[in-house]
Amino acid sequence: AFTSKWQPEARTYFRKVQELAWDLASISYPPTMSVMNGFVGGPGLSFGLNCHYACGTFNTVIALTEPASGFVPYGGASFRYAKLPRKLGFYLALTGVPVSGIDTFFSELVSHFAPENLYDDVIHSLEDTQYRGFSAVRMALCDGLMMDKLIPKEARRAFSFQPHLDAIERCFSQDDIESVLQALDKEKTAWSQETRALILKAAPTSVKVTFEMLKLAESMSIEECLQMENKALLNMMERPDYEAGLRMVLSTDASGKGDDNASATTKTPTWEPPRLEDVPKTTVQQILTEIHEQDDFRVGIVVEDIEGGELKVNTEPKLDYKWLQDGHVEPVEMSNLSEEELFDMGLITDDMMEAVEKYSQDPAVERREDPDVSAGDVFGEQDGEQIKEDIVGLELEEDETTGEKKEE
Repeated sequence: AFTSKWQPEARTYFRKVQELAWDLASISYPPTMSVMNGFVGGPGLSFGLNCHYACGTFNTVIALTEPASGFVPYGGASFRYAKLPRKLGFYLALTGVPVSGIDTFFSELVSHFAPENLYDDVIHSLEDTQYRGFSAVRMALCDGLMMDKLIPKEARRAFSFQPHLDAIERCFSQDDIESVLQALDKEKTAWSQETRALILKAAPTSVKVTFEMLKLAESMSIEECLQMENKALLNMMERPDYEAGLRMVLSTDASGKGDDNASATTKTPTWEPPRLEDVPKTTVQQILTEIHEQDDFRVGIVVEDIEGGELKVNTEPKLDYKWLQDGHVEPVEMSNLSEEELFDMGLITDDMMEAVEKYSQDPAVERREDPDVSAGDVFGEQDGEQIKEDIVGLELEEDETTGEKKEE
């Protein structure tokens, strides 16, 4: 088969993508920032969106095209797209429509947006900072990108998907993909017919599996989504649509130049099965839930055997990626850090310090340190008496069960 020779390497590759996506999404320190300045898709999309700070520019183009190539979302894409507002993620994932420029910000795919040259100041600021905590990154972003300035109303009106948001939410809120297509057909607009055609052009099995993945991901954690994605991608790799999609992607033109195994038909692959109605629900469930024999992907709580037959529970991601470690401060004793350094690392904030100051100056706190404090001192006289009566009642009831009574 076209893919059989490369499947072991492909499985290893996708496992590494899933693991790195989990590391980026779950680590608490060091903070990570991505600047997506160009076309972003596949694993690049996974890495970009799973950072703490996902940044876009006017050159950014984001597209999730897996269903159109006979595959399924991976690298946490199901989690990110399912959480987009007003079913926008369903529309983007099932059609493969790209999101570009400032639309990436309004779609909530990126957390920050600015012209590409402004990110130079952010990077220089971080390079000059000794501690790379969340506070330092936030300050660098706010200063370098001038985040205190509001986006003009003219730019907001330029959101490309704004005219279709109501229709997107109305159509993609259905229970199954067949109902989505029916809702699009009822819209009777050029946009709805184009959207319908894009969905029907993609691989039917991939479309159905992706739709179900997004529905499930709406109420899932990133950990659960990555596990679901891994099952789905391994099972999809065993299906003929994966090979057909690869041939289509690898072909460079209609004559098949650029790949010895490509043919003139790879631009319009033949999917198996060819129609949505030919994909049963049992097939979708099997792809999403069946554990592949080569599935060795583990995230979250991992139980490992150690000497003596004991078990060690590990919930921390493994930071074994040199590029992720580079530049972040070596572990130090917290007692050796000044208040300013703790602020810079984001370990203490102004709100925390205000709360401590308020607590230390609260006169009620001093009274509570008195060993003779009464319930009335803490809760007020009326509530204090009621609490006292309740406590006495409980004591007497307990004593009666033993046949003894204790004086109040």
